[in-house]
Amino acid sequence: IRTSLKTMLPDFMLPARLIQIDSIPLTVNGKLDQKALPEPDKHDYIADDISPRNEIEKVMAEIWEELLDVEELGVSANFFELGGDSIKALQVCARLKQRGFETTVREMFEHQTLGELSARVRKAVHVIDQSPVEGEITWTPIQQWFFSQSLEIHHFNQSVMLYRTERFDETALKKVLKSLVIHHDALRIVCRYENGRPVQISRGIDLPDKKLYALELFDVKDNLTEAHNRIKEAASQMQEHMRLETGPLLHAGLFRTENGDHLFLTIHHLVVDAVSWRILFEDFSTAYKQAVSGETIKLPQKTDSYLTYSQSIADYSKSRQMQREAAYWDERENRHIQPIPKDNEAAPNTFKDTEVIDFNLSRHHTELLLTAANKAYSTEMNDILLTALGLALQQWTGYDQFKISMEGHGRESYLEDIDISRTVGWFTSIYPVWLDMSHSDHKNKDERLGHLIKQTKDMLHRIPHKGAGYGVLKYTNKKWDSEKGSPDISFNYLGQFDQDIQSKAFEVSDIKPGNEISPNWERPHALDISGAVSSGCLNMHMIYNRLQFEKKTIQTFAGH
Repeated sequence: IRTSLKTMLPDFMLPARLIQIDSIPLTVNGKLDQKALPEPDKHDYIADDISPRNEIEKVMAEIWEELLDVEELGVSANFFELGGDSIKALQVCARLKQRGFETTVREMFEHQTLGELSARVRKAVHVIDQSPVEGEITWTPIQQWFFSQSLEIHHFNQSVMLYRTERFDETALKKVLKSLVIHHDALRIVCRYENGRPVQISRGIDLPDKKLYALELFDVKDNLTEAHNRIKEAASQMQEHMRLETGPLLHAGLFRTENGDHLFLTIHHLVVDAVSWRILFEDFSTAYKQAVSGETIKLPQKTDSYLTYSQSIADYSKSRQMQREAAYWDERENRHIQPIPKDNEAAPNTFKDTEVIDFNLSRHHTELLLTAANKAYSTEMNDILLTALGLALQQWTGYDQFKISMEGHGRESYLEDIDISRTVGWFTSIYPVWLDMSHSDHKNKDERLGHLIKQTKDMLHRIPHKGAGYGVLKYTNKKWDSEKGSPDISFNYLGQFDQDIQSKAFEVSDIKPGNEISPNWERPHALDISGAVSSGCLNMHMIYNRLQFEKKTIQTFAGH
């Protein structure tokens, strides 16, 4: 039915769910009685759907069910309507590869139902060398962006605090940390100067354990408040002591308290990003179970190394394809922007002067946002969130157009013959987007909103390779040297994060490890906005400089 409807209806008009009914209810006038039609619930279409019919469909259904936390999927289940996004699509590709099959994120967007996608899945043919990778790695665009920003390069980390009511087994933990650093080559990177130029080297695995990772043990048997303060203090110290030239770039702290163990993990941002953390949590969980049971640790097969990726980017920077993108980015780079109005023009804009305002959506509204909201115009989460951001900025500033610095996961499929779906490293792409909130002649509020959502979606979908080429032009090809057109605002949606962290081996601790970034780090934007789904609720996070903005200004904006 869906296939035949597809020949005559646009995608956003295709029914998401089909229910068989014995007869169509009619009103006394002989018209369709809409109120008497049954209301489909979230799992209705699943029961009435065709079950997976072959090996690939069964494997695909298992992977989707696990990643999307649903049951008994049939062949017409739609990945994105069930709450999938581009990061989850990457995870599907990685898990499929472990089972001997392959597809791409692009194919997942083009063929969104389980049956359509499974028909295009192939036996995996791309064979990747599993031996440790060592040697000099070319700087990638995001790494070059990092070194262009501030002199505070050592203290710029990403961290997480895990918790376990049962104790962590110390011997098993050491084996796990060692196995992660040996398996994921980027975690062995150090940076130093050779012949007056900075280089990054992936070291071999024949190093003493203390050069592969750092682990400190703490006995914190104080009362709860005191214990938490001591843990935060020690975690802060560990973050400050990271050194790029000597490594290691993975530090861990195990804190034994009266009521369970907290495990702090911090990694220098130069070698890790949000998708990398998801891979590391999965591997940590697998390895810990194996180590505690006395088994040899065996992790899933590696995908292409960060070194291979950096060489591919260098090749791409000289390609014809890159030249074709240049005109698009030139036009955006040179557009004049109105700076957002500040309460005080204070300088400098450093981390130590920042404040944060958060707000949450309810679990119910978050579920609607992840699933139902996207059906009307066949949107993704970023289309909706950016439209909301644009409308809020318009209400605050009175302007109609805004230049936003957008962050994406950067693992786009524009590089030929390379698979980085399970590679740890820093792949983020940062690129400017132009938000236009002028609303033509729509009088009706709903029509206006619909028009703006479609306009934003269209703008995002026209960006070549989700922005990955911009950094290549700016930092690898040195196309523009001035920062005069830099946006005031950055935006980053990180996806459904804690769902990927939780495992039977551990959960996320309620102690928040602060101090990830040096207080003297110079912030490139006036306002940093990020969001993630955590415990089933969307949490939006706004960082601003308290010397530049009054708290009530940002609170009012967050309210919009």
